Amino acid sequence: MRHRSRALVALALCACAAQIAAAAVAATAPAGAPLALARHGVSAYAIYVDPNAPPSVAHSAQALQAYINKVAAVSLPIVGERPRGHFISVGHTAAARAAGFDTSALLYDGFRIATREGNLFILGNDTPGEQLNAQGGASAGTANGVFTFIEDYLGVRWLGPEAGAEVARAVDEVTVAPLERAEAPPFAYRVLPYIGAGAGVPQWERHMKLGKVAAPAHGHAWEETIPADQFKLHPDWFASRGGVHQRPQADYKLETTNPALVQAYAKVIVERFRANPELRAYSLSPSDGSAGWSDSPAALALQEADPHGELSRTPLILKFYNDVARIVGKEFPDRQLAGYLYASYLYPPAAGIPKMESNLALVLASSISYGFQLYRPSARREWEQLARSWGEGARRNGFTLYYYDLPTHVIPNDQAIVPPAPDILNFIFPRLREYGFKGAYVYGMPDWRSAGPGNYAIARMLWKPDQDARALLHDYYEAAYGAAAAVHVEALYQHLDAAYRAFYMRNPKAGYAFTPRHLSEIYAPLAATIEACYQRARAAVAQPEQAQRLALLGEAIAQMQAQLRARRLAPARQG
Repeated sequence: MRHRSRALVALALCACAAQIAAAAVAATAPAGAPLALARHGVSAYAIYVDPNAPPSVAHSAQALQAYINKVAAVSLPIVGERPRGHFISVGHTAAARAAGFDTSALLYDGFRIATREGNLFILGNDTPGEQLNAQGGASAGTANGVFTFIEDYLGVRWLGPEAGAEVARAVDEVTVAPLERAEAPPFAYRVLPYIGAGAGVPQWERHMKLGKVAAPAHGHAWEETIPADQFKLHPDWFASRGGVHQRPQADYKLETTNPALVQAYAKVIVERFRANPELRAYSLSPSDGSAGWSDSPAALALQEADPHGELSRTPLILKFYNDVARIVGKEFPDRQLAGYLYASYLYPPAAGIPKMESNLALVLASSISYGFQLYRPSARREWEQLARSWGEGARRNGFTLYYYDLPTHVIPNDQAIVPPAPDILNFIFPRLREYGFKGAYVYGMPDWRSAGPGNYAIARMLWKPDQDARALLHDYYEAAYGAAAAVHVEALYQHLDAAYRAFYMRNPKAGYAFTPRHLSEIYAPLAATIEACYQRARAAVAQPEQAQRLALLGEAIAQMQAQLRARRLAPARQG
């Protein structure tokens, strides 16, 4: 049975004025009659898209057609020329240009949604064809506008990439009130890795407006750039210990104070840029691991104590980044070089952050926040000082700053249900925006049965970091399970969240490694409560598709409790 409901835009929800350049939403209510895009399975509208539009635009037009058909049971034709009747213009069509629409003031891959004379326009900043921009990424503003329209005005929700995770409610009428809306993200780099490799993941990422307008290459790159076999010819390129250059082992380090090594590293990058004009970025980040660093006099002269009295190599690493970037920049000033701020080179130099080359992008990999450590007030204070200091340094010294974290992630990540930790997300994301970070790479979790809420909230906040994670999660639970069952699922995660907070407060060395203590101190005491919340949700769920989603959560709970029973930490499960 079709629901007698309307997808009617309430402009009061969009009435908050904001600056487009700050990536906020701006909406006003132009004069005119509402647009009846579909009514009782009939529509007078066509979808108008330029035949030469970028693939992202053409694909989004097809998605719009499919979702209007899904919710309103009417298939709008897609045309390549301006129709004589009413239309939805997707992308920079001739009609959009004639109406004077411009998206140049929008940041990154922002968009506009507006009505004019009974027609609807959705357009944004789009990278032409299959090209990459100067930062190695691509803009998909029109697609972002289309998926926003599908969500906000057709009522669709994409809860995850797996089958059955889409919520699309049938309606008899789709009516859009006159509107003028512009929106753009503050982050050019919005990446949620480690959420699985299923076929639906890339499409879900597009629906959630994740993307790379900038694509900084920041992986550990020393071993790729200066391979171990170079030791035979150039042992002095490799780290020295006790006056002897060390034969490369796992995660080996380089002698960054050797000008010949700096020249060799820069030469590799230059040659790769010459060979591949589409390669726009390269990494300077050291190999991972804490061992193998040089103790040569030149290296020791660039080491100091961090705020905890531990050894800090930040001056050493920043000098290496700058030295290589300066050489590469002479031939390729438009290419970007990226490097981590991480581990023993996490804290700013005691003398202050130096002037950095403009082709550098530094990536703050805040290891002090990995794995729920931001439950601790002391970690929050230290994190905020770090983020503020590097953010101010970027503004003063001309480099770009990105963020890398796994703040709600544990490894192995298939052992138990973890909470989405809304207080941690609410702490991190607004501050990244405030301190001038241009993007973030934040780990998700691959087990969508239980990690879906957290993945959903992070994806949302990568687009709009000032949202309330608690409200996003509440929306997720109700969309996934229905209002009656959502109360109990939300309570389940809240109990887990409180237990994690207490665990990290009383275990000052606990990090992102999942340990037997997590099981014995968090999950064993909560086993009965988690099971009770789940059973109450089962009793309250109303719709078959909601029950199916809840059953997946039940599978994750069963797996968790099986581990507890194997360790004699939990009783047998009910039902």
